[in-house]
Parts: sequence; structure tokens; C-alpha cells
Amino acid sequence: MAMRGVAARIQESYAYGVQAYCVTKLFGLNFCGPSNIVAPLGVWDDASVLMAQTKTADQEEVIAAKLDLAHLRRWRAAHPRDYNVALYRKYLPKAYTAYRARVTQDGKRKMTPDRSG
Repeated sequence: MAMRGVAARIQESYAYGVQAYCVTKLFGLNFCGPSNIVAPLGVWDDASVLMAQTKTADQEEVIAAKLDLAHLRRWRAAHPRDYNVALYRKYLPKAYTAYRARVTQDGKRKMTPDRSG
């Protein structure tokens, strides 16, 4: 759940993100990964934000990725923060399809009961 937060926040801030998990057992709880290095959608690939990820979630590992800050600066200058085309291309078609499936039946809009009381 925490990693989803980092991946979402970098879409807003257009920065590289690092999520480093501790792998240990403490007070009867298991703390584990996977750890990741991520970039905003579209910086390198419109399909993924992952630049590097640990192979396991419960073993200590070291990961590395080349962070090209000059490329990121150029990309940020060319892409306004309030209009992330790669993000919209990836998620909006699925969202609209799910919405249409929920509100239509046999090609017509479903009638919903009045819940105003």
C-alpha cells in the first residue's frame, strides 16, 4: 500500500521516487518489501513507473537505477504538471469502460431508484 502512494505522488510532482523497505522481524511483526525506484509515467516508458525493483520481498537486496536528472528536467519542461498525457492514456480508458459497464445494460443507461428519501 505504501508503494502505491509513492508511485501516485511522483505523477503529481514529476520526480524520481525511492521506496526502500526494511527487511526484518521486530516485535513479532514481519517488515518486508519489495523496494523500488520509480519515475513518472512517460519519462522512460508510458507503460510502467518501475526503473528497478527487488527480486524478492523478504530478502535483503541492493538495487540501483540510472537517474538522468538532465533528461528529467527536459521532460518536466515539456510536460505541464496539470496535464499528464501518459497517465491519462494508461488509466482513463479503463476507468471509462468500467463506468460504462456499471451504468449501462444492453446499450442503454440503467435506471437507478430515487434515493432522495
